[in-house]
Amino acid sequence: MKRNYEFSAFVLAMASVFVMAMPQDASAQGYLKALPKAAKNFTRVGVISGYRAAKGYDNAVRNARLNSNLNRQARLSHINNGVAVGGVKANAVNVLPDTSKNKTKKTGVKRNPKAKQAKVEAQKKKDVLNRESLYARAISALLDDKNKEFVSLIRRSSDAQYAPAQYAYAMSNLERCEGRERDKWLELVRRSADAGYGQACAYISALYDWYGSEGNFENNKDSAYVWARRASDLGSKDGHLLTASYAFERGDTLQGVKYMERAYAYEFRLDSLYTEYYGERSLNYCLVYYEDTHSCASWLAPDMYDNLLSWRVLNAKTEAEHQACYDLAQYVSDELFTSYSSLVLANYCMGFGNLMPATPEGVVMHLEEASEEKPMATAKLADCYYAGYGVERDSVYALSLYRDAAERGSAEAMYMLTFLYNDAECYDSVREWGMRPELADSADIQYVVGCSYYNEEEYKKSIDYFVRAAEGGNIYGKWMAYVVYATILCDEDKAFEYVRQAAEAGYPDAMNDLAICYLNADHVDRDVAKALQLFGQAKDAGYLPAYNNLGCVYYAKKSEYGMKPDRKRAARYWYEGAEKGDPNSMFNYAECQIKGKYGVAKNEAEGYGLMRKAAEAGSENAVIFLNMEGK
Repeated sequence: MKRNYEFSAFVLAMASVFVMAMPQDASAQGYLKALPKAAKNFTRVGVISGYRAAKGYDNAVRNARLNSNLNRQARLSHINNGVAVGGVKANAVNVLPDTSKNKTKKTGVKRNPKAKQAKVEAQKKKDVLNRESLYARAISALLDDKNKEFVSLIRRSSDAQYAPAQYAYAMSNLERCEGRERDKWLELVRRSADAGYGQACAYISALYDWYGSEGNFENNKDSAYVWARRASDLGSKDGHLLTASYAFERGDTLQGVKYMERAYAYEFRLDSLYTEYYGERSLNYCLVYYEDTHSCASWLAPDMYDNLLSWRVLNAKTEAEHQACYDLAQYVSDELFTSYSSLVLANYCMGFGNLMPATPEGVVMHLEEASEEKPMATAKLADCYYAGYGVERDSVYALSLYRDAAERGSAEAMYMLTFLYNDAECYDSVREWGMRPELADSADIQYVVGCSYYNEEEYKKSIDYFVRAAEGGNIYGKWMAYVVYATILCDEDKAFEYVRQAAEAGYPDAMNDLAICYLNADHVDRDVAKALQLFGQAKDAGYLPAYNNLGCVYYAKKSEYGMKPDRKRAARYWYEGAEKGDPNSMFNYAECQIKGKYGVAKNEAEGYGLMRKAAEAGSENAVIFLNMEGK
């Protein structure tokens, strides 16, 4: 039996489908920018707790001292003037208590060590409150731009060994000095860190990481990591961010995410305090907010939060997890204005995660926000204009956006340009973009480049790309490799190998042709049952000639395929194929109608009418039949 190889031109229908664009590299460190060398921007103040209480205590102490002095003067006056006590005039010397050893024994008065210790502890608390009060007053002066008052108060608090004040005092001086003069202030930062102040620990970490030998802080990543973790454990936001950064650099993504989560929680705590501040005018929070906004590592937050967002989206599975991703993306977009967060929001507006109905206008808005910095966003915006999604369709503007994104390195845009130029039969442009290194691993692109050569009849070049596409798993590449080897290069062994691969991959045309191989014992042993199975699969997949082929096998004599004929069944397949528009099925079923055979009622009028349709649809047998019948 002579084979008819029918190949229809492949048409790729482009749809504007948004898939979360994740980094190809699973390692998060590729998304971290170089840390800055401007450590002088580190936080200058610390978190104040109970400022109002401290201020109130300061006033109370002053009043208590005044009252104490007045009482002392009164007692001395009473003693010197011999004031009568209980009606008895006493001498001054008798009024004074006898503290001699014997007197103590006689009266039974005993010394109390616990009371003495309590007095010492009370004095310590008093000193702490006093230095906290000085520190809070210093920060208040700084916020009011009273720099001289700030310097005086912060120095006194620092001299009182208050760790946050030591750090703030050191930083205020580090900004104004250079060279060896910096060493003594760096040592003060070290003392603050040793005393357990988180911001100072974060600064020490930065010194080990960024500055090398300044102040005897040698460049040492391990030491930087240790100090950063200590800062994080002490509650420093900078410590959270720096520890996450070092973890990502070390390739420890989970550890990095853990510390980014801490920073994330810290930010939301600030949001809560911010609301409280405006509700109650809490000066306490005013100082906290000042510290946060002047954090040296705050500029790291955009990249670090984008990294956290990317990790969360990649691992989100449930609706609740996607909701958390959306909330984080909204927060990062509103507070840090990152392009990546806008890109994520665009995808959620497209319907990703099933959180909300698709909002095309929202998609376009977020993509426009992200497109300036993200070529990927530009490519997706081009998708919107190409498909008319959320905006009026404009294929010319879409093409310009694709080119812009592709020139900025977007592989997605290069991919689309390759297909669009192939549809426009601009084969030089197909190869210009399709042969870029960024697309070398795309089996789809290898197939399209192969088609550009095939359409220009450069078959030897085309087969190289079809084979690459086939090896990459592209089903059309498998089919075209079979077509070229079978019809042009005449290599039957390779042709059979690729038609088998295409059939196993589910390509309907290939299943039909492989069935013919089993039917005719071509490169395989004859297996009629297998052939019928493959014809049936091709039919179910929408390959119309398979209807006619099934009918022909059931119609054939036993001597041809070793199977008893079932011509009524053959007629049913021809009828089904004719209904769907297969020309050969129409010819065979029309002949059944004209002659009234194989269970089909005779109806010449309908039969000749169907025969003419078959001829118009391209059946050469129908044309010959009508000519012979004079119809």
